[in-house]
This record gives sequence, structure tokens and C-alpha cells, in this order.
Amino acid sequence: MTLVKRPMVSVRLVLARWLFTLAVALISVSACIGDPSHEATIENATSQTITVYLLGREYPSVVVDLPPGEKHKTNYLASSQRSFIAKIEATTKTGELLYCRRFDYEAMERISWYVRITVGTVSC
Repeated sequence: MTLVKRPMVSVRLVLARWLFTLAVALISVSACIGDPSHEATIENATSQTITVYLLGREYPSVVVDLPPGEKHKTNYLASSQRSFIAKIEATTKTGELLYCRRFDYEAMERISWYVRITVGTVSC
């Protein structure tokens, strides 16, 4: 009877393989966790170019100019289904307020996250 010698697996190799497997698992799990955001579409249904304040005029850095009939896609954070989402405002180039509406999660769901900006919708 002959004995077959098997190479001894080093502890370092076993530990390295285990750490690699753990790292891959953690990266896979963390890729599924992120900000709970929803994509929304903003449409300019007016006959003029407007300035849309995606978070209200209090945040003038989050703004987009939309020509008539154009659409803009954006993302809004929604931490829960009861949360406030945004106050969307739109003005003319001269600064006249055309549109103002506050949206919570339920309101955005009712309109399928599609905001159609029309003249005279001022409910803020």
C-alpha cells in the first residue's frame, strides 16, 4: 500500500479565500442598498420657455430651463410613503410665478411621478 501525500493547504491561503468571499458578499449586498429615490418627469405644457425650480425657489441651484413641450427627468428622494417629496415651482424668464405645487409621496404616486406644468397652477 502506498501513501499519497497531499499538499498541506496553508492557513494563509484559507484565510485569504475566506476574506475574498466575504468581501464579494458584502459588496453584493451593499449594491442593493441605496437612496430610496424615484424618477420623475417634468413637462412644460406652456407655450413659453420656463424656469423650473425642482425643489422650490428656496434652492435656486436646483433649476432647469425648459422650452415649450420639453420634458426633464429627475430623481426625488422618498424615505417613506408618507414623506414630503418636493415643492416644484416654475417662473417665466421675467420671474412671474406660473406654477407652484407641493408634492408628498401619495400625490406623486397618483400622477405616476409625471408633473405637467401648466399656467395658473399655484397652490403653494
